Amino acid sequence: ADISISYYRPAKRGRTVFGDVVPFGEIWRTGANENAKITTSDALIFGKDTLKAGTYAIFTKPDKTSWEVYFYTDYSNWGTPDKWEESKVAVKTTVPVSKLSECVENFTISFDKMEKFFDTIPKIKSVIEHKCNKCGFEHNIPIEGITSFFA
Repeated sequence: ADISISYYRPAKRGRTVFGDVVPFGEIWRTGANENAKITTSDALIFGKDTLKAGTYAIFTKPDKTSWEVYFYTDYSNWGTPDKWEESKVAVKTTVPVSKLSECVENFTISFDKMEKFFDTIPKIKSVIEHKCNKCGFEHNIPIEGITSFFA
């Protein structure tokens, strides 16, 4: 899937952000200014839930031990909607909080675990031999690494 995320990056500037500037237990627009947005070319799976291909606003509800992440179908508003509509929540998932080893000055959305997975997965190297039964054409298809396997 091709995935893009657009968001504005508020700065910490010596403040306690989560639990103070962004209160625990309240829905947040996940960034600053315009809503954070995710666009995906294919469906994404979160546990038992599937987020269909498309564009969504990303809202979160931070807490001390976990965050609820909401993918909201109305991505055109600015900030948290005046009237929250559960019917516009395409998928809601909960993620655990993990402590970072160093302070991050600007809010950042990243896919570190996914990148680490693809960097550390054993590499596949093989050649698939194919011969067409109708015309006799023979073709060797090299497969190297997980990316070319799924291409």
